[in-house]
Amino acid sequence: MDQREIDEIAAWLEQEKISSEQNGVQESVTSSDFDKFLAERAAAAENLPDAPTTVPGQNTATPGQTPRHRQIKKEDQDSMFAL
Repeated sequence: MDQREIDEIAAWLEQEKISSEQNGVQESVTSSDFDKFLAERAAAAENLPDAPTTVPGQNTATPGQTPRHRQIKKEDQDSMFAL
């Protein structure tokens, strides 16, 4: 995310804060609005540069092994969508 996007988000949040303070009502978000937000974030994530695969000084897993913290996160995600 570049500085321009951060500034736009900050301006939008400030505008929303002022608007909600004036109205005294918190606006709800529909599921279609949230889906649109998620799609925009996914599209933005595709434009990000690749992160380095290893960090100096950290142990790396052998090929074919998934680090334990990633297994835990995957299990959490699986249970979250198990409805």
